[in-house]
Amino acid sequence: MPAAVLLHDDKHYRFTTDAALHEHPQRTREDQVVIGVESIGLNPIDWKCNVYGFGVYHFPWISGRECSGVVLEVGSNVDPSRLQVGDRVAVASTNYRDNRTSTYQERCIALAENCIRIPDSVSFEQAAALGVGFVSAYASLYDSMRIPIEPSASVGDKGQRDWILIWGGATVTGLLAGQLARHSGLRVITASSPRNFQILSELGVEETLDRGAPDTVVQRARELGVKYVLDCVGDKTGLFGIEALSRSGSIAGSSGRSSPRRRTSSTGSSTHDDPGAESDNTSYSDTEDPIRVFVPLVKAPKLRKLSEVDGDLLSGGKSDDALVRSFNRTDLERGPDGKPLPPVYDDLAIRLGEVVVKRFHEHPDTVGRRVTSLAERLLASGFLRPPPIRKFGGGLGGINAGLDALQRGEASCEKFVVNVRDTPDYQIPVYPTSSRDRTQAPAPAQGRDFVTEALQDLQVV
Repeated sequence: MPAAVLLHDDKHYRFTTDAALHEHPQRTREDQVVIGVESIGLNPIDWKCNVYGFGVYHFPWISGRECSGVVLEVGSNVDPSRLQVGDRVAVASTNYRDNRTSTYQERCIALAENCIRIPDSVSFEQAAALGVGFVSAYASLYDSMRIPIEPSASVGDKGQRDWILIWGGATVTGLLAGQLARHSGLRVITASSPRNFQILSELGVEETLDRGAPDTVVQRARELGVKYVLDCVGDKTGLFGIEALSRSGSIAGSSGRSSPRRRTSSTGSSTHDDPGAESDNTSYSDTEDPIRVFVPLVKAPKLRKLSEVDGDLLSGGKSDDALVRSFNRTDLERGPDGKPLPPVYDDLAIRLGEVVVKRFHEHPDTVGRRVTSLAERLLASGFLRPPPIRKFGGGLGGINAGLDALQRGEASCEKFVVNVRDTPDYQIPVYPTSSRDRTQAPAPAQGRDFVTEALQDLQVV
């Protein structure tokens, strides 16, 4: 079976049909399905596999985190109303250790609840751009930030709606997160390259600011009273995101040295999040402004919590803003070794969230189902627009060219994809078609889910 594999002595993926290197992936569970892969989305983690050995657990190794294709086989435990042979689907593979779920091959295995049914209006190439970005955007907004998926009746007035700043708004995840935020009633401001302002505006972003002028972005975010920041770029931009959430006077405010707030139930008892929770009856036990949330999707900046630093830090005439802005100053506070210390943020007013995408496959019947259900509804209604795509020729043999371009930083407001059918000398299979009525949007999944803060071995991407 055709595949692109990584061998121990390779610096690039090797196209092969050698059965000794790669066999047809087989189902091992009755809640799994077999996918005939049509289009494959390329991700930065894939070039890091062969350059740095990142996430490679054995050889031969197959990468690929997302694809689109046709359901060829379903397990006996798969509800026919959920998936049938012949359904067109988009797939996100978050189970990185299982090569059967990797997508750089003609066929792959997926959990039924990790497949997104796609309408006829969405091409296979467009669908291949959805998987990882949509799962990451969902986890960032609804798990980590704890934003209600469906807007409440009170968000009709624009002046009453919360703002979210997306740094890297033209990244694939940023494009999808902005659309999800709008669906949930938020107002969106982005920091991106000016050449991408038009498409962001077309997707409903209200304010588009130049990422090359971070001070301007921070100032405008403060003026708007931004409550949420999603950083899709890195630790340096993450520091600007923290600054954007800070308020003048909040660093050394009346909250002082009290312990960080504990999340409590409506009955007043302490609570932990359940990965399969269907609803949320919890709130923050504080009397200050609603807590603000920063989520670093790529890499979290190094910071110190205000509740854990020496009280002398606030002496010496430093202003409140100087604490959070210290990363951008020459008069940094220094430790005993003379090296600059990480900046301080007010952990009583700003919560740092983590993105745990592996919950998508670890809890398929709860988390996985809610993610795919929302994607299906928004695609069927036409609300959700896939990111722009850039196709690389050569099929499985063209993966390296696409990954090299990713490594050079050429992607801008686009997803790189390849079509398996473009593979040289590829014998194009005839896939089954579904008799399902695809004109009706799926019903929404019930409830919301939250990130389990107590989960160990967190996987952040």
